[in-house]
Amino acid sequence: MSKKLLKINEGQYKIISNYSNKDYFIKKAREEIYDCISSIAGLSVSEKIRQKGLDKMHLYFNPDYLPFLNVALKKRIINFFFVLKKWE
Repeated sequence: MSKKLLKINEGQYKIISNYSNKDYFIKKAREEIYDCISSIAGLSVSEKIRQKGLDKMHLYFNPDYLPFLNVALKKRIINFFFVLKKWE
């Protein structure tokens, strides 16, 4: 099975199980999520979500903050993909 480079344009999604930079992308994406949560809801909330997992995020992160998280992640992820694109 050949590996592909991960390319995602705005508004698209990909299943990243077969990409050569999958592990790096997942690690970086999680770090960005935790950083954004920390800046929006505080370090204690971010740490609880790190400990319990993103699948338990709804127990600690106020859903009223989701629009803020979406905007913050979009800004950070766009910068991340810009850096990835420079590597190609």
